[in-house]
Amino acid sequence: MNELTLSKRTIDLLSNFSAVNQSILFRKGKVLRSMHSGYQMFTRADISEDIPEEFAIYDLNTFLSTLSSFEKPVVKLDSKNQRLIVSQGQRKTYLKFADLDHIITPAEGEIKLKEVFCNFEITKDALTNVQKMLGILSLPEFAITAKKGKLSMECINSENIQQNENTENFYSDTIGKVEGDDFRVVLRGEYINYLLKEDYKISIGKFKKNDDEAALVNFKAADVSYFVASEESSVF
Repeated sequence: MNELTLSKRTIDLLSNFSAVNQSILFRKGKVLRSMHSGYQMFTRADISEDIPEEFAIYDLNTFLSTLSSFEKPVVKLDSKNQRLIVSQGQRKTYLKFADLDHIITPAEGEIKLKEVFCNFEITKDALTNVQKMLGILSLPEFAITAKKGKLSMECINSENIQQNENTENFYSDTIGKVEGDDFRVVLRGEYINYLLKEDYKISIGKFKKNDDEAALVNFKAADVSYFVASEESSVF
């Protein structure tokens, strides 16, 4: 049986991915991928471990909690019986592999942004402030806005977007200058709260969604990347 040892960073990444999707398919190699059940958020991470074979876990939190209950867990992949064995000394826990028909998993391969029209960077502190304000102001959406050459990150409610700046709860952080046309790319606040607190390089491109054009935002850190599709209230 193949053994699997996971670093603290990989466990942290898996814990983060479990908020996006409770299930995950481990593919052979050094890349983890997942996606939200709403099909609007995709995650990717480079890990130090080399996954020796393909297997799936239905409840990632159960797997992570099992690991944490051992001081020095040894994980073995029992492919013959379609299960994981987590052990230390005489203690053993058996977790069955998931049926691929019962989980949501992204297709293999890389996501490539097309027609990129904006690139910028944000710090961990700036992201943390946005995540806090989404909760404090009870606002459902995050927006990246270019207006009169100014680029901002915003916490908004797009249902009353015309009134936000004057009469509604509203948060804005100006992060730089931008050239070109004005735009407002709106994302669900839920997806922003899933992001690990890191410094990010952000790129915004376009893609076809149900025969309509939508924006796709890539948040890229050192070893983890998130792709989030825009909401219909976006204007670009």
